[in-house]
Amino acid sequence: GSHVPQDEASDDTSCAAGTVSTGQGATACTRCLKGTFAQSPDQPCVSADSGFHIPEDGATEQMTCSPGKFSSGSGAPTCVPCDPGSAAPVNGASGCDQAVPGQFANDPTKAPKSCEPGRVSTGQGATACTTCLAGTFTQSADQPCISASPGFHVPNDEAVEQLACSPGTFSSGSGSDVCLPCEAGSAAPQPSATECVQAGPGQFVDDSTRPPQVCPSGRVSTGQGARGCLKCTAGTFARGADQPCVSASPGFHVPTDEAVEQLACSPGTFSSGSGASVCAACDPGSAAPDAEAIGCDQAAPGQYVNDPTKAPESCEPGRVSTGQGATECKS
Repeated sequence: GSHVPQDEASDDTSCAAGTVSTGQGATACTRCLKGTFAQSPDQPCVSADSGFHIPEDGATEQMTCSPGKFSSGSGAPTCVPCDPGSAAPVNGASGCDQAVPGQFANDPTKAPKSCEPGRVSTGQGATACTTCLAGTFTQSADQPCISASPGFHVPNDEAVEQLACSPGTFSSGSGSDVCLPCEAGSAAPQPSATECVQAGPGQFVDDSTRPPQVCPSGRVSTGQGARGCLKCTAGTFARGADQPCVSASPGFHVPTDEAVEQLACSPGTFSSGSGASVCAACDPGSAAPDAEAIGCDQAAPGQYVNDPTKAPESCEPGRVSTGQGATECKS
């Protein structure tokens, strides 16, 4: 811990601060270099411990690494800054803590933080978390953003769950940020629909949140996707809700709207064509004795008709009719 300079008096001289001599008869003291320090002048220079550094020669103590820096081995002249995505939040760090999946580190002097809801980091050493955009959501911060399933949507960024499509709407693919409304004449009566059900023949949809409805009696729809059913008007009737309205046959009539059957013309009346709403009365001197008549039989010469529900009758003896359509015979 001392030395005797040459050509000087024989008295020992103590080593200066930061220098050492460890043997007998030293003529000079050794200066401790960077990374080492003199703990005692009669002991060898001591290497800096992990988490410490010695930046100058001739040091008598080691210096602690400040937050955000580290030294991993002994004898460090300097402390090393933490890599991006890692941190050393305390003094004297021998290493930096790397952000794990689900965390990020954007300040090396502060411990890694967990991602905020709706954000993720899937690898080591993230400096920031990734935002899950509309159409995706996160179930765990250490897993990738998940696309919305068919029948669901995610309308906003940073979501932590997907939302079911409400009745009357649907989403057919994954990753939807909005559910689409059903087209006219189709419906999605249940939530989470991946498609809308179209009204078939004989059905209609006037509310997309309800299943297709069967046409009321006397109304029809003959194609796909009907929003309403067509009313069969007088002179026509509905044989089936999925078939066109049918015109009344000759000899029949349909007097009202929304009918499901045709009515036979009664005796004394007729309809000669299709689509009749009323049956016409026979002209005087003619008759339709049977139902479903398509015309009336006119009284021939020698006959008469005074009741259109009965067939023409022959004149009684001594009486005559000389023309067509006589209503009586003359003496």
